[in-house]
Amino acid sequence: MIVILFILIVVVFWTALCYSKYKKWHIRMKKCTRLVHGLVIEVKERKPIRGSGMLYKPIFMVRDENGETKIESAYYSNLISLSVNSKVDLLVDPDDYNTFIYADRSLNKGLPADIICCCLPIVFLVGILLLS
Repeated sequence: MIVILFILIVVVFWTALCYSKYKKWHIRMKKCTRLVHGLVIEVKERKPIRGSGMLYKPIFMVRDENGETKIESAYYSNLISLSVNSKVDLLVDPDDYNTFIYADRSLNKGLPADIICCCLPIVFLVGILLLS
């Protein structure tokens, strides 16, 4: 009985987590409608708190009818590595340019990472149930 209760709590927790990740990407894809052409002007680096390697945070300069705007990625990540002077098309939220997704969907590596993050615990739990 305790095992079933524990599994139920874990499933509810992961469902809530996965829903919040889905909602984050759904809102971004819905709000980010303005296409702008960006140029990477700087890539900030930092070491992760745990583990090895580096985390990167690109900073873009975009030019539109309102002039030039500097866009800074909200997060450091090791999922995407852009170099200075790389040209990148971004879909931005017209009300907040710092909310953006890459126009080239293959660069939005946070989406598949979030999907994998949600699926692995479910696969793990199903595996435990099948083995027991």
